[in-house]
Amino acid sequence: MNLKISYKSFCRYRPFWVLNPKVTSRETCLCATHTNMELLIKSMKNSRMINENSAMEVCRSICCEDMKENCLERKCLICRHKDIAFNKFTPNDTIKYERWVTKKVMQTIKGHEKLCQKTIKETVNTSKRQLKDHLLNNIERFMKHTCNMLHQFRVVKNIKTNMSVGEGLLHIDFSENYNCKYSSEIQSAHFGGSKDQLSLHTGVFYYIDENTEEKRIITKSFCTVSEYLNHSPIYICAHLQPIIKMIKTLVPTLKVLHVLSNGPSTQYKNKTMFYLIGAYLGKETQADNIMWHFSESGHGKGAPDGIGGCLKRTADKYVAKGNDVSNIDGFIKCVNENCKGIKVIKIDDTVAKDIEIKIQNCDIRPFCGTMQVHQVTWDKLEPRTLHFRRLSCITCHPSAKCHHYDLGCISLDLPLPALRAEIPAPTLVQSSIPSPLPSLPSPLMSPN
Repeated sequence: MNLKISYKSFCRYRPFWVLNPKVTSRETCLCATHTNMELLIKSMKNSRMINENSAMEVCRSICCEDMKENCLERKCLICRHKDIAFNKFTPNDTIKYERWVTKKVMQTIKGHEKLCQKTIKETVNTSKRQLKDHLLNNIERFMKHTCNMLHQFRVVKNIKTNMSVGEGLLHIDFSENYNCKYSSEIQSAHFGGSKDQLSLHTGVFYYIDENTEEKRIITKSFCTVSEYLNHSPIYICAHLQPIIKMIKTLVPTLKVLHVLSNGPSTQYKNKTMFYLIGAYLGKETQADNIMWHFSESGHGKGAPDGIGGCLKRTADKYVAKGNDVSNIDGFIKCVNENCKGIKVIKIDDTVAKDIEIKIQNCDIRPFCGTMQVHQVTWDKLEPRTLHFRRLSCITCHPSAKCHHYDLGCISLDLPLPALRAEIPAPTLVQSSIPSPLPSLPSPLMSPN
C-alpha cells in the first residue's frame, strides 16, 4: 500500500510507545572487560570468523550446559580442553575492531604541553590471525571475571532469600556529587565555581521485622549528605554512623550484618577500611559478625544508584519550577518534602575528625592480595582478626578459615580498652595465599 501523508500527520498518528532517542538514555558506567570483549566478538562475527553473537555465547560454547563455577574457571574435567570453534578465514586479511583503552596523551593546557591520562574508544587495524590470538589470550581472564560476577550476584540473592531475624543486609554506594543550582543565575555564577557540590552516600537496608509473625523482607532507603567531598574510609564511617543508629532501632537484636559495596581501592577496599571494620564498625554495630562483600569490578550498580538518581532528579525538577537549591540545607529540605520514602540525613564533619584522631597513631598494615578480595569477615569472639576470601562464602563461619575461597587473615593492632576483657588478644600474623583452590564448587554455586 502506497499512502502519501504529510510529515505533520505522520507525527500526529505516531504510536505513544515510539519515542525519540535521548542522550540521557544512553548506557554509561559499563564494565570495561565485558564491553571490550563484546566489541571484539562483534567484529569477528561480522567478518564471519565465528558463529557466536556475544561473549556469553562464546563462553557457553566451551563450557558445560549449566556453566558451573569450575567450568568458567577452566577447572572442569569435562570441558576445560574445549576450544572456540573458528570458521575458515585468511590469516593475513586486515580486520578492524574497537576497544576502550586508557592511555597518556599530550594536551595543551594554558599554553603548556602536559601529559594527561584519558580513557578513549579507539579503532584498531590488525590481521585476523592476531585478532584470533588476542581472543584466545583473553578469554580465560574474561571467563574468570564472569565467574566472579555471577558468584557475587548469587550470594547476595541467597542472603536475601534465606534472611532470618537478627540478620541484615546493608547495600551502599557513593552517588555522583550533586551540583547545587539556582532557578535563574547571572553569568558569573553560571560559569564560575560559585555553586556548591554535595557528596551523596546512598544505600538500602534489608531486614526482617521482629514484631511481625510473617517473615517478610523490609527495605529502608536512605541517603547521607555532606558538604565535604572526601570519599576516604574515615568519611565512609562518618556517613555510616547515623545509619548504624537507624539499623539498631530497626533490628535491636542484630547478630549478623552483611555489607555490600563495590570495590574501589580509594574507598571501600583498602587497608584503612579493613582496619575500621574491626576497630570502629564492630564496636558501633555491636553485631556478632560482620561480613563485607565486594562486587566484581565494573558490576557494582544496584539499588543505591537508583536512590541517588531519584534524589537528584527530584531536586532538578524543584529548580525547574522556579525554586533554588543553593546549599545542603536547601537540598535536604527539597528531597524530604518530595521523597517521603527515602531518609535523608546531614553529616557533621566533626565525626570524621574524631575517627581520624583515633586511628592516626595506629599501625595499619596492608593485606597482600587486596585486589583479589571479595569478602572480609569479622567476628566478635576474635575482634583482632580479619579473614579474607577470594569470593563470598556464607557456608563457612566468619571466624574460621574458609574451605572454598580462603586468602588468609591479618591481626589488627587494636587498643585493649576496645576489646572485651575476657577475650585474650590473639597473636595472628598474615597467612600466605593458599595453594590452588579445590576443584569442587561452593555449595552456593549449585545449579538451580
